[in-house]
Amino acid sequence: MKTICILLCLFCFFESSSFALNSENNPDLARVENLIFGMSYSNLKSVDRLSKIEKRLFGKTYSSDS
Repeated sequence: MKTICILLCLFCFFESSSFALNSENNPDLARVENLIFGMSYSNLKSVDRLSKIEKRLFGKTYSSDS
């Protein structure tokens, strides 16, 4: 059930017009990280941050499926 809630939160954040991958200091991405990891990885690039989230939720990354 927790995974479904996290996926729903991710969907809402990614659909938000304020979500921009070109900004490394992204508050929406930080909120998702805090929800999943209990901390934010703002020192990493957004692509790497998203890969960490995918790895945690799905056990692997989907870098070629964009």
